[in-house]
Amino acid sequence: MKVGLAQIAPNSDDPAATLEGHLAALEQARAAGAELVVFPELSLSGYLVDEPRAWADDFLDASIEALRAAAGGATVLAGAPWLHAGGGATNAVVAISSEGVIARQDKIQLTNYGGYTEGRRFTPADRFAVASIAGRRVAILICADAWYPALGYAARHEGAELFIHPSASAVSGVSESFASDGAWTTINRAQALYHTRPVVFVNYAGGDRDTSFWGGSCVVAPTGTELAQLGDAPELRVVSIEDADTLAARELLRLSAAEATRLSFAP
Repeated sequence: MKVGLAQIAPNSDDPAATLEGHLAALEQARAAGAELVVFPELSLSGYLVDEPRAWADDFLDASIEALRAAAGGATVLAGAPWLHAGGGATNAVVAISSEGVIARQDKIQLTNYGGYTEGRRFTPADRFAVASIAGRRVAILICADAWYPALGYAARHEGAELFIHPSASAVSGVSESFASDGAWTTINRAQALYHTRPVVFVNYAGGDRDTSFWGGSCVVAPTGTELAQLGDAPELRVVSIEDADTLAARELLRLSAAEATRLSFAP
């Protein structure tokens, strides 16, 4: 499977330019044979979008239609605010093919510490599901969701074959003393090793308003080995993920999602 890592530079104040950037990256990825093209968290609106529901009212439908029309034989994972029935908007990743929206995952764990303010701007999700996307069972763990082991375990239990981590991780986003890039290296490798599944991590690069993002998008094999590692500048790279590598890792490590069901816990 060929996956396009669309490590873009965000722009929360120019929706038209941001959409054009998506279409350019999608065209480049398709030309390189990508079957799945992954953008970061809230890629269409920009991570710093001030009024998520207003953005969704004004731009969501047109953005989805533009990506649908340009998708061709590929499937696109793009981030955007999604209108919530109870009011407000969720932080969502939408899977879009030439047929339209085929799946959606809303973020569960909204980051509301350090320099992050999602909890004040978005409505948290109340569901998690593994979806069939581009011929694979895919778990979409949006940024902070990947840091909660229970969600990864649930994804494996539900048959996930591929883990996607769309992110908007900023330089010093948590604090000046916390190295987000090093932490994400650990999280991505641990997820791959725990579940013997490949992991695709896609982050922003560049600056948006007064926030800088460190890039570092990558693909990690089921053995924890990095198959690709991007730098700190905007870039589109297409990476091949081989099913044989996943099967070999499962044979080598022999981890089972059913192991925990055979345990009994003392009171």
